[in-house]
Amino acid sequence: MARLVQLSTSEASWIEVRDARDRVLLSRTVQPGESVGLDGTLPIRLVIGNAGATELSFRGKPVELAPRTRDNVARVELQ
Repeated sequence: MARLVQLSTSEASWIEVRDARDRVLLSRTVQPGESVGLDGTLPIRLVIGNAGATELSFRGKPVELAPRTRDNVARVELQ
């Protein structure tokens, strides 16, 4: 079964994910080649370090990080 949010990295990337209740769903370094799937209450907020090496998909569709990235850190809210 597909997860609501899917993350994968080609380099180590620090990622924090919080749901609508501000509950931490993930807060750690995701290792190169690792894939993480998460479910939670929307909206889901993510802070992604090393955004250039991270791929994000939401409901099975890719999310473009570049427009939401500053200094290689992406801040994303998924609804």
